[in-house]
Amino acid sequence: MLSGPLKLFWLLVLFWYLPGCALWQAIEVDREVDRAIAEFHARSSQVKLGDSKEKVMMILQPAQEAVPANYRRPSETFMADRRSAGKSIVEIYYFRSARIPDGLNTDDEFTPYVFRDGSLEAIGWTSLGGAKNVAKPSQTTQPTVIRSSAPKPTTCYHFGNMTQCD
Repeated sequence: MLSGPLKLFWLLVLFWYLPGCALWQAIEVDREVDRAIAEFHARSSQVKLGDSKEKVMMILQPAQEAVPANYRRPSETFMADRRSAGKSIVEIYYFRSARIPDGLNTDDEFTPYVFRDGSLEAIGWTSLGGAKNVAKPSQTTQPTVIRSSAPKPTTCYHFGNMTQCD
């Protein structure tokens, strides 16, 4: 049996050690997410409108594999009417492209890739009517900026035979 002072010592060590482990793990997760974001930006310049969903996913998906599930956003799929061509399948995949350390997953931390019938039709929030929820960092929270040699992602949308990029 442990004596009073020795027992107190081990309890103090335990109470200091456990929170330190949790903090270290959180820091490591943030680093993994930041590395995935940097890899996404390096790879995203290889993608262009009109690419097949398979090609885009082959390029971008590996960059997201290190992102934990609670830092991701699920894809969406729905049927949409196309005036001249009838119904088409629209799929939206969200790739983590930023991290704001506020504990929330907001639209401004993801870049949507919109596919219509398996072909990349739009990149970015403009085609979806803009981001609906955005981070509101506190005064003590600083956004994470990832610098990359890749060109700045461009938001493009496609109207029939015309493509417009911002």
